[in-house]
Amino acid sequence: MTVVPSNGRAELREQLVARLLQEQPGRVLDVGCGEGGVLAALRRAGVDAVGIEADEGGLRACVQDGLRVVRAHAEVLPFATGAFDWVVLRHVLHHLARPVVAVAEAARVARTGILLAEPWRDPAAPGWALGARLDDWLRRQDRRLGRVHGDDLSPHGLVELLPDGRWSVRHTRCVASEAAPLAAVVREFDARLTGLAPDDVDRAQRDDLLAEARAAGLPRPGSTLLVARRR
Repeated sequence: MTVVPSNGRAELREQLVARLLQEQPGRVLDVGCGEGGVLAALRRAGVDAVGIEADEGGLRACVQDGLRVVRAHAEVLPFATGAFDWVVLRHVLHHLARPVVAVAEAARVARTGILLAEPWRDPAAPGWALGARLDDWLRRQDRRLGRVHGDDLSPHGLVELLPDGRWSVRHTRCVASEAAPLAAVVREFDARLTGLAPDDVDRAQRDDLLAEARAAGLPRPGSTLLVARRR
């Protein structure tokens, strides 16, 4: 395992792209591409890249930036077998009801390999325990609202999702040294207050957690990158 230092969300994304470029990909599919950050970085590097996204806001952002994107879901990819050299699933799997199906689909359309990335917090970093409690609160609210939000997958958990076959597997951890911006954390929490009564205990816990974050700061999560290449 290699640990790569980084400074914030954009740098973490660039580290993923840099790792992918080491594989000299010809054509890449980014599954759950969001607003297209990875697609744009690949385009700047001269890589032929396509994204899929189900969220309307993400789709609009990609189209506005001139990125190639298709409305689809990770569990049913609308592409032929072996249509891409590499497939990327970045911080997507813990939001899927059937991650094993999504990885099988990624492996189906990937001729060469797949790159899986999941959030990761360094247990040795100051503020790790607070970050874990904040994540627990967010997961609980998402589940209450009917959304899928599972635990972040470990390298071992990612390997277990790979379909049967011969894979050469390596993983890297990218560490973000920059603190997470508190305003963004507050927005995430506020977006999940829907349906909570004014006296709900989760509202009080939210206020306590954010007060701790204001006082102590909050380390930004890093990423676990798992590169699985066909043998």
